[in-house]
Amino acid sequence: MMIHPNPEQYELRPGPRLFAATRRNTDAEWEWGCGMFIELAFLQDQGSYVGQTVDLRPSLHQFAEVVATWAEKETYNSEFKLKLKAVKRTRLPEYALKARSAKRRVSILSVCRVQVPLLRPEIAAGDQRPVAREAAGANQASAAPMRSDGPPLLDEAWLKVLSFFSAVDLCRVGEAHAKLKSLASDEDTWKSLCQHRWHGKQWMKPGELFRNGDYSGLRLSVAECKSLLQRRGFQIPHVTEKSDLLCALHETNPHVPGARRGMAMIPSKWKRCYVYAEVDSRRQHITEEEVAHFRWQLVYHGRPSSMGLRHFQKNGVFVSPHFGETRWSLLHGGTWFMMQGIDPLKVSRNLDNWGWVIGAETSTEYHSAEVEQHT
Repeated sequence: MMIHPNPEQYELRPGPRLFAATRRNTDAEWEWGCGMFIELAFLQDQGSYVGQTVDLRPSLHQFAEVVATWAEKETYNSEFKLKLKAVKRTRLPEYALKARSAKRRVSILSVCRVQVPLLRPEIAAGDQRPVAREAAGANQASAAPMRSDGPPLLDEAWLKVLSFFSAVDLCRVGEAHAKLKSLASDEDTWKSLCQHRWHGKQWMKPGELFRNGDYSGLRLSVAECKSLLQRRGFQIPHVTEKSDLLCALHETNPHVPGARRGMAMIPSKWKRCYVYAEVDSRRQHITEEEVAHFRWQLVYHGRPSSMGLRHFQKNGVFVSPHFGETRWSLLHGGTWFMMQGIDPLKVSRNLDNWGWVIGAETSTEYHSAEVEQHT
């Protein structure tokens, strides 16, 4: 027997306490399929298909392969139909799967935001109205306690599905089951999220840990330690023991305004990295290292300067193309910028690219810019 989850013909119809309502948009077909199988897994691992009931558990090992190839196929065909090795004649209420009356699809996000403790059969059955007497009778007969170890999907299948979750949804789904909590903290998943989130952001090096994070208690490689210390401006000896690197890393941990104590307890390295970067992106005071790191585009009376990018050197020297050498400094903890010959300029954050603006909405503005060789 085969199941072909064609979203043009069938749709899952969750009850009011089980899952969020379906959304009206144009999700990819493979995403709809993921949602379908996850929902069936939550519903005691069984599903009904046009009046017949099948047990999906014997075929769950094939799920990872199906998911991995689904996104690459424009249409469904027989070679991607899910082949079931066994059929279990225990019926599930027919509300679980019903012919479509409108073109709607199930979102994997709405499926996995469920509060799993509410999925006990006795609760779910009390809120549903089976569409047939036969389903009503089966509803009472199949009320068995839900296992506490969570849906029995393979880890590879879950990781494939979770890779399409946002950071917020990963944190939420991690509260559903102990197994999901572990999978939702997968290092590769969060590293991918970091890379996607940091695209176009200033001084966020792809594939490397955020420089201002606190990674105490985590396993870091020598290369990761050296990279963090270099971006923090720490001079690294030519030969250094890893224990010395870790000690220097701990001593140079910067203070991130808004960081909570629990952030340093996140067990996933890249998840902790993501959280620290998000909090730090709202910081409104700049450091001397950041002023010296960036190059600065002068915008004078609304017009960008044609004299090239400015460089405020780390030793406090600035060479102006108009006035020659002068001095610069920061005031009030990095919230104001002072340069000889002009009034103090307020420092603010560019929330779009996580860069900086000195003197925003004044006649003299400096906008931070990345320079490839300095990243």
